[in-house]
Amino acid sequence: MQAKKPLGFWQTKTDLLKKYKDEKRKKLDRFKKDKKSLNSDMDTSNTSSGGRKATSDSVTFEMSELPPIWVEIHHQTENLLKEIVDIKKDIIKESAIRIRRQFNDNGELDNKINNLVQVAMKKIKEAEANILKIDKLAEKTQETDQEKRIRQNVKLSLASQIQELTVDFRRQQKGLYDQLKQYNNVGQTGFMHQIDYTQQDQMMQDQDMYEQIARDRDAEINKIVDMINELSSIYQQLGHLVLETGTLIDRIDFNITQAKENTQKANVHLKKTVQYQESPTAKRCVQILIILIIIFAFILTLKYK
Repeated sequence: MQAKKPLGFWQTKTDLLKKYKDEKRKKLDRFKKDKKSLNSDMDTSNTSSGGRKATSDSVTFEMSELPPIWVEIHHQTENLLKEIVDIKKDIIKESAIRIRRQFNDNGELDNKINNLVQVAMKKIKEAEANILKIDKLAEKTQETDQEKRIRQNVKLSLASQIQELTVDFRRQQKGLYDQLKQYNNVGQTGFMHQIDYTQQDQMMQDQDMYEQIARDRDAEINKIVDMINELSSIYQQLGHLVLETGTLIDRIDFNITQAKENTQKANVHLKKTVQYQESPTAKRCVQILIILIIIFAFILTLKYK
């Protein structure tokens, strides 16, 4: 039986992992070139200056950022998965031979298939242990949020590949067992029963690992929900501030309108006052009053002399 998706489908790296690989490869090539040029420069300097030695302080190397420690574990796990796929192909071939050989002594062939299955299961356990090791190595270093997200995606990708291979093994062995059972030709070694026990242990380990991954994802989702709630409260406060600011602006606009109207009315009254002061009738009245005051003052002066 074949997997639903080829292993190459899962080998698509994220951009950052590709960048790490390229930088590491360039660093190694650059270090080799710099080392060769350094040796040649030291040889020429020794011959020209009479054996003077170049100090290490006068030479600087451009060092690029190294990838995280767990990247090497990721590569090892991918190699294990490739080996598991190869073993699965061998099991398919041996299973086809086992089905054709129905009436012969198949004990040796059953043991061979059993050994291949045990090796594959052992490698699957190693791959699962590597997934846990990635988290342990990451705890010893300080990761950025982007590196943490990449590590989680790598873990999910590896876990999906392991789960797919495990399911394929179970389906393949169950199909072989059912076909042999139809012909009443199940081997005497009982390798299917051993596989069942191994698969039960494997299922329990897979369940624990997937539950841990689910808990991690739930924790990340809860953090995102909390951040969304905080943003919602901030936006609500901003909405209240906008409403209060709008009310203040309306009040200021009303006061400015009232001040404009009052200023226009005051200007009208001032114009009327100026007109009254500058009219000839008012001037004549003032002059008559002044003359009368002078006459009455003169009469009072003559009377009391």
